[in-house]
Amino acid sequence: MAILFILAGVASSVGAETLPWNIQVDSSFRAEYLFGRQVVRHLDADVPDVDRFAANYDPRLTVLAGTVEITPFPFISGRLAGSISVLESTGAQARTITGSAFPGGRWDVKPDFSSWEAGGLYHLWSGGGYRFSFTAGYRQQTWDYQGAPSNGAADSPLHDSFSSHIPFIGMQTAMFFPSWKARFEILGSPFMNMRVSNALQQGALFLQFDGNLYKGGLVELQMSGDVNLTANVLVGLYGRYLYQELYGLSSGTGATAGLGPSPYTVFVVGSFGTVGFDVTVVF
Repeated sequence: MAILFILAGVASSVGAETLPWNIQVDSSFRAEYLFGRQVVRHLDADVPDVDRFAANYDPRLTVLAGTVEITPFPFISGRLAGSISVLESTGAQARTITGSAFPGGRWDVKPDFSSWEAGGLYHLWSGGGYRFSFTAGYRQQTWDYQGAPSNGAADSPLHDSFSSHIPFIGMQTAMFFPSWKARFEILGSPFMNMRVSNALQQGALFLQFDGNLYKGGLVELQMSGDVNLTANVLVGLYGRYLYQELYGLSSGTGATAGLGPSPYTVFVVGSFGTVGFDVTVVF
């Protein structure tokens, strides 16, 4: 949420005075609906294809997002963006646990999402209302799930977290015309890494897996289209699709549940879509 307040503050302060040196600021605020599927598997290294722990997540979230893009020179721009989920609801989730005394089953889980990003664009060519740019930057993204068994068992908390560090590169095509504008962007990261923690407890039984995923990456497509309400205010639609697949190693802790700390292979795959309504102010 702090990122959104910062973005709002930048936009409001910019609008209060004339910008020097013909600097252009493009600020937008979006209300989005995020949906998708995320799977985590901790596999036994000695017994192929045996899941010591596996969980499937199907988040459905309302997200508030903000972006400020500053263009101090005709050939370069900087971008700061942030997003956070709101009005999260609890949903059922299935998980599988083998090789321990810990029961599996279904859990009522509440998801939480946040992300921030800083990047830059180098404009390779501009003309006739079109702009083609190379973009690069860094994004940090967090998914957090907390819950309890669906059968209402007491003293049985669940806490799963996925924290990603994503340096990315990409290309952007933008179109600017008197009554509308549109942007298309493709991003990729073969360099990202993710920290995973899966922890749950039921009475005296405790189980936790911690993993570091460093192989794989993501591909993301973004697009937006806006039309002018006034000379400086535009409204429109925004869409995004992201696919990520990562591998690494994890360790398990759960002596009371009969699980040893042997290393495991951990695998995470995620597929997410976002649709939203966009309001843009150009200074």
